[in-house]
Amino acid sequence: MNYTQNYQLNQWEAADRVQRTDFNADNAKLDAAIQAQADALAAERSVREAADQSIRMSLVKLAAGSYTGDGADSRTIHLGFTPKAVLLMLPDGKNGDDFSCYGGFAVQGSPAVYTITYLEIVENGFHLTQGYREGRYNYPNHQGIKYNYIAFA
Repeated sequence: MNYTQNYQLNQWEAADRVQRTDFNADNAKLDAAIQAQADALAAERSVREAADQSIRMSLVKLAAGSYTGDGADSRTIHLGFTPKAVLLMLPDGKNGDDFSCYGGFAVQGSPAVYTITYLEIVENGFHLTQGYREGRYNYPNHQGIKYNYIAFA
């Protein structure tokens, strides 16, 4: 009897007596080889998924958008992620004047303050607070005014 080169499977000659134990031994070798290949593919898939996750986590999330103020004293803009920084501006690029504030810049742990905290980062977005204090107006949600923002995570 002869054997295959790679897996040493039985190769019977015409005069050889075929036995069940030979078939069982060959099937066990094939099963082990197929399982080893499946295990190797699963391990490679796991390594690739971990690498993909690492890459996704290192990418900067970015959201840019706009909203129109509804006049409420308090409002949260939901982004679907918690930003590290938010820049809020009017469409003309201004943030306000000597007596009024319409936009600004906030980072985690350091909200935008103009006599009151008017723009702060919260879980999954940013929070706006309107108000008047010390002769200054804060209007990050003034009725009918369009605001643009960009948020980074």
